[in-house]
Amino acid sequence: MKTLFSIFALAEASDEEKLILIENSISDLAQITVDILSRYKFESEVFERRKTEFLFANDLKEIMIQAQKDTYGDGLNQNYMHPYMWINKGHYYGGGLSFYNFPYAFGGLFALGLFGKYQEEGVCLYLTIKNY
Repeated sequence: MKTLFSIFALAEASDEEKLILIENSISDLAQITVDILSRYKFESEVFERRKTEFLFANDLKEIMIQAQKDTYGDGLNQNYMHPYMWINKGHYYGGGLSFYNFPYAFGGLFALGLFGKYQEEGVCLYLTIKNY
């Protein structure tokens, strides 16, 4: 739905508004790919290390910073990395919520891919999916 709204909004927007809409779209995609990948890397490292050791706050901070470095690379000024991101996300503490962020990345990218296929195939894509 968000993608459709963006398409319609772009069609009616001024040049300045188009830049804002496009920047927001790129920012959203970066969030569901790069930021969530960073969180995935953080969780993976925590799960791996806690098999053999107890992790203290400083360990978690180091793991978070390394995950951000690994995913953002030069795209994020190292002065703005967030070593306490793990505190802000309650799902890291729920036993049944491991890799909680993955569905956001998958769903967002899958929906965007489906919309791209719809632009190529039109209603035929709907019929293919319906009959599958």
